[in-house]
Amino acid sequence: MKKTAHAHYIDRYCENIGIVPRPGARMTKAYRAVREAQMDIRNVVCECPSIVIPVVGEAHFTHCKQDMLLRPGTVAVRWPDEPYDFVKTDDRTLEIFVFYFSADVLPQWMRLFPKACIGLHLCNGAEIIEITKAFFNLVANAPKEQTTDLCDLFATFLLECLVANSRQDPGSLPDPRLLRVVQYMEEQFQGIQDVEEIARHFTISRGTLYNLFKGSAYQSPKKYLTRLRINAATALLMHTSWTLQEIAEELGYENADAFSKAFKNATGVTPRHYKKPG
Repeated sequence: MKKTAHAHYIDRYCENIGIVPRPGARMTKAYRAVREAQMDIRNVVCECPSIVIPVVGEAHFTHCKQDMLLRPGTVAVRWPDEPYDFVKTDDRTLEIFVFYFSADVLPQWMRLFPKACIGLHLCNGAEIIEITKAFFNLVANAPKEQTTDLCDLFATFLLECLVANSRQDPGSLPDPRLLRVVQYMEEQFQGIQDVEEIARHFTISRGTLYNLFKGSAYQSPKKYLTRLRINAATALLMHTSWTLQEIAEELGYENADAFSKAFKNATGVTPRHYKKPG
């Protein structure tokens, strides 16, 4: 039995780029939307290739018989003439950029994305989001006659940039469990004492946890936990007047000496190298 397409969502805010249709145009539609409450989009088919870049929130994306948790740092790849589901499971806000491309993009699209690819996990997700925001601001202030040219240039750049910044082979999607673990670590790293605590939280063994990280850009749960702490420590050193002991306590280290040792092992320099004067 053929499934019926269904789309229900509420846009609190939607910003469309006014692209003037013309032969040879590479981008046909682009918008930025903020969706609240439930979003339930099922069995919808696009006639053209498109991508979705989340800025805030998360949703489940099902496409080409694959599933993906879409959240900041990931990108959904939607193939033409293939049905997809895009569903929020709670009422939290979801902010997304959506880009639709014409058939003129297909040669580049087929070169960049294997058919098995429905998404990417980015190394520099925050930077991609900022670049996309800057593009929307640029187009909003540009003369209307330049909009289509700017969109065509950005279409080529964006697709190449996304693939160049993907954490894995474009045809290999991260395990959804890994994404959930990474999100938990990013939100709770200050209070996480060790890798075993992460495994207990997800009711999996230490070995299973390490297998989830194997082959990913995160390297291992221990290394990623260290990276999160050191990145936060560097920001505190550069932008606050906190003492080393205060930073150590904030980031879950036993004392200032333990923090200084971990920092030097990770960066090659002592914390005082980054310390804000004064």
